[in-house]
Amino acid sequence: MSLTNLNTSKELFQRLNINLDEVPLEYLADYTAITYFLTIEESSPSYVSNLEKVRKYLESFYHLCQIKDWQRSLIVLQIEPEAKIQEELHNLLGIWGYHEQQKMIYQDLLYKVNPQCDATCLTGLGNVYDTQGNYSLAIEYHTKQLELAQEIGDDSGEWIALVGLGNVQKALGHFQDSLTYFHQALDIARQIKDIRGEVIALGSLGNIYMGLNNNDESKEYTENCLTLAQQHQFSLFEARAAIILGNISRDENNVQEALNWYHHGLEIAQELDDIAVIIDAMRSLGDSYEELGNSLEALEWLHKSLEIAQEFGDKAIEAESWRGLGNAYATLGNLEQAIFYYQKRLDFLELTEDKANIASNLQGLALAYDKLNRLAEAIKYEEKRLKILTELEDWEKVADSHAYLGYAHLGLNNYYEALANLMAALALQKEQGNQKGKANTLYNLAELMAHLDQITPALQLCQEGLTVAQECDLELVEEFKELQELIEAYSRQLIEEEDDEV
Repeated sequence: MSLTNLNTSKELFQRLNINLDEVPLEYLADYTAITYFLTIEESSPSYVSNLEKVRKYLESFYHLCQIKDWQRSLIVLQIEPEAKIQEELHNLLGIWGYHEQQKMIYQDLLYKVNPQCDATCLTGLGNVYDTQGNYSLAIEYHTKQLELAQEIGDDSGEWIALVGLGNVQKALGHFQDSLTYFHQALDIARQIKDIRGEVIALGSLGNIYMGLNNNDESKEYTENCLTLAQQHQFSLFEARAAIILGNISRDENNVQEALNWYHHGLEIAQELDDIAVIIDAMRSLGDSYEELGNSLEALEWLHKSLEIAQEFGDKAIEAESWRGLGNAYATLGNLEQAIFYYQKRLDFLELTEDKANIASNLQGLALAYDKLNRLAEAIKYEEKRLKILTELEDWEKVADSHAYLGYAHLGLNNYYEALANLMAALALQKEQGNQKGKANTLYNLAELMAHLDQITPALQLCQEGLTVAQECDLELVEEFKELQELIEAYSRQLIEEEDDEV
């Protein structure tokens, strides 16, 4: 759909060109209602909901659909009710979080007007289903839109479909596939000099590179997105770029700079009522305050983000709020509440193939159960995490996972399982040059050998670990010395017991 720049109800009515003296009698009631909504009904006051503000346009659309006046229905959806946002009515509903209304509109118009309208409806349905977590349907509609755009030579429709597919792949955790789609979209948008498409593709690439832990690429694409958005007054995308730049700053441990970006993005998003960005900014502020050790303020922001996310109906966004709340409650020592939110997020993530985030969530659950001294449950989640990390070939985290399992099994006196995991961890840590991890593992191995009455190996492991800790100036030095003394004391006790038996 091309923008029409209509922004008042009377302008819209003039464009519809309805003459009540000429309409068929059986349709007179519907056209009269449309005339009333667009020329007589007063504008809604500012304090009503966004949906109420555009109700007269939606009512007009539904009446036109009722009498199958599809061309005029399309014109209604092209109106831009909010000049500050510069988005057509159907897009505006999504920005405000009215996804069910969006879905009804697209379903009503699909295959009723022309291929360009069909393309918009297919894209819209794909986006709605993506938001609602129905990824198979989202892919189906975006793919149909891509095929249609290619068939009719609609370059703009093609990059739009590619962005939609990239978003779904990102939600599923398929970051490389997502990256491919976004790069293709950027190439097309630049070829046809579609600035809006370029801004969207740049922001999408900045976001996906952030997810791939490539901060340099992420910053480059996002800063380009921000510059173009500011130059062309695309405030929606300026806000979204600000959130990504905040994430990069936080990842680089510049939390204060991150807070500035998040507040900047939130301010713009609140002015535009961009619900998804409002949620993202609030959640990011919560995460930042959590990192600063201010868990109470973090909880305030995170609960606000969750409340809005639940109203918005985007499960992926809601799941991120669950993650933040789980972390904040864990820090405050409210472990049962932390487990509640971690489990909710895990239930959602398991519907996707986002293995990295699933693994991270499993670790949160394992650590929470560990702090509750429920080691058997902690081991269950950590073993699931280890399996995923091995599939991902993330060998540094695989080593950490084996090390934790060794410690946990040792706590339950499962000595065989503890030994197998600790030896696996030690081999990887030596290969990776991870001295701190190696020292921790040597400590647990020394303790394990002592439990097995293998005093000589226990003391050797203890001395090796002490040497590593001293060379790296680790806090474990004193703990190794205390363990060494305990093992030596235990050795003397064993000798005395043997002498008594003799």
